[in-house]
Amino acid sequence: MKEWRHGHGSIKVDPFTSISAIERYLLDRGVGYVRGEDSSGDEDASDDDEMPSAIRQYSPAMMSSDGSDQLAMATGLWVNTHTLYYRAASNSPPPESNNDSPSTPTTASSSKSPGNSKAERKERKYKIDEKLWLDGEVPTYDSPLDPYLTSQLPVEIDDPSVCSLVLLRCLYGLNRFWWSLFDDEDVPPTSHAPLLPHTSFHSAKLNAKMSRQLSDFLSVATQQLPKWTTDLVRAAPFIFTFTSRRNLLYCTAFGRDRALMHLVNQTDGGHADGESGRLTPRLERRKVSIKRDDLLRQAEQTMNHLGGSRAMLEVGFEGEAGTGFGPTLEFYSTVSREIQKASLKLWHGKSISANVENSDGF
Repeated sequence: MKEWRHGHGSIKVDPFTSISAIERYLLDRGVGYVRGEDSSGDEDASDDDEMPSAIRQYSPAMMSSDGSDQLAMATGLWVNTHTLYYRAASNSPPPESNNDSPSTPTTASSSKSPGNSKAERKERKYKIDEKLWLDGEVPTYDSPLDPYLTSQLPVEIDDPSVCSLVLLRCLYGLNRFWWSLFDDEDVPPTSHAPLLPHTSFHSAKLNAKMSRQLSDFLSVATQQLPKWTTDLVRAAPFIFTFTSRRNLLYCTAFGRDRALMHLVNQTDGGHADGESGRLTPRLERRKVSIKRDDLLRQAEQTMNHLGGSRAMLEVGFEGEAGTGFGPTLEFYSTVSREIQKASLKLWHGKSISANVENSDGF
């Protein structure tokens, strides 16, 4: 243990272990001492990265390749020896104070600035458009067709098919927003329906290729999907079906654990038993207790505190038995009903105290 602690030994870890998990493992065993090292040219990897992802981005053996030979890069990931270094992060120095100005006024102004900035933000938040509400002047808006009638794509793609994608974007924009060409007419169009159905622009071959790529376990587990998948969806999302775009969202936006769970559930039809169940990660769960009589305030606090977390939220109501999927769904539906109340003044409309009944529904 002593030799391993001082860097003379080795320990085996799972290749898909996150860097933050390795750091916690080392710190729990006292491996956190600081020693003088040359850190010039080092790259700081993200704590959420897995080792294959960090190796592919920062390893000199992988960066030496120009990226054209994908087979050689994939082989080098497992054949070459990659060394990961850990060091204690240095504390950032405190901001230097201005010696030319007196300390007392600086302290006073700094103590007042948070309140002033908060008041300014609140004022800007609730400021109305005076031209619209006082003068009746409707603000001008950009035509939704303009972003499609350009010779450039929203993302930079180095491929011979760029001209074809630009043409497809123009045709799709004209098909969907044709009515914007007649805004200046005396009689505007009575319908905004597209001329052709959206399925006319779907590419069967690209959707099949996207499906095969998102079914590759190694690519999803290492979060190393080819760049063309995200570039094409950003440049021309209409050539992919909703299912393909949703699968890409599951595999890229919610972290590795949720991506693997989605992949296993999609492959096994929602039954993660046997060998596939062993591959399914256990998602981190956060449990919170909410009071029904203070629902909105505590819901806001919960979202501010856990809004950026990738853990699965489980809500339970204080004084009531049961947690899990059912109470969590009730929490979201109850919050949705609460924010629709006219007493909160979140919505434009007439103040009606009586209940509204409609024979045709909501």
